Amino acid sequence: MTDLLVPTRPLHPHAVAGVPPGRRPTRRLTVLTPLYRESAATFERSARAIAALDYPDELLQVLWLVEAGAAGDRDAARAGAAMAAYRRAGLDWRLLRLPGMSPKGAALNHAFPYAEGEVIAILDADVVPDPGQAAEAVHALEQGHALVQAEEFSEPGTGLTARAKAGEDAVWHASVRGLKRLAGVHVVAGSSVYAWAATWDLVRPVRADDVEESYHWSLRLMGAGVETGFLASPSRVSATERPAAALRQRARWTRGQLRAVAVSWRGLPPRGRLLGAVTVGSLAARAALPVVCA
Repeated sequence: MTDLLVPTRPLHPHAVAGVPPGRRPTRRLTVLTPLYRESAATFERSARAIAALDYPDELLQVLWLVEAGAAGDRDAARAGAAMAAYRRAGLDWRLLRLPGMSPKGAALNHAFPYAEGEVIAILDADVVPDPGQAAEAVHALEQGHALVQAEEFSEPGTGLTARAKAGEDAVWHASVRGLKRLAGVHVVAGSSVYAWAATWDLVRPVRADDVEESYHWSLRLMGAGVETGFLASPSRVSATERPAAALRQRARWTRGQLRAVAVSWRGLPPRGRLLGAVTVGSLAARAALPVVCA
């Protein structure tokens, strides 16, 4: 939501220039993926992405998160089928039935105690990371970063909504990288993000009363003064073809970010207030745009 007020150039450089040839990861990595009332195709797509990750099986833990009780039985069945079809020998890939899955912050609060990795990643159900992304992320963290995230781009779609979403993704990621370089603030997108377990402790417990939990992370990390960065290896997100769904999603994000700024403002450091001001200003500009055009 920052893209209307932030120059897209210059872009902030990537955290690292790739993984050195022959370098093998040595850190235990846990991947958390919340799956809440997803289609069978989404489960299969996510399983294929896990199977394709170029990371040593003995160092990788994957935790799929679904709802407990009868409400989550269909998700659990779909998860089991997808895991069986794409399981890698030696990979610690588990299904966790959790008491709360919505919003995502509730699921993460229940799941973090099960994460055994030095590094913990959050990959949403509709995200397909580049196979080398995990190794690149861990390498970037070892170079001094506390948190790194991948840029996410919508897969090609046939409809106008999908094409508009893909263009918006490109502009948004350019704007947040420009904001990082110009003002030193980092907007965390919470679905292709990797951080040390100790970094996650800075934002735990995750807010479970808001859909924009990652924006709260952004504000809190500004106060902690940790080093964050962007990865060169991208993630692909399933295309959005339905205009109504896309608009509802934008409305939830807008409401969540405005609420995050309002409830956090009093305790924010200067950089956090700068990020909040840019966000509010950008949203105001978006709201005024139809009037200006008219």
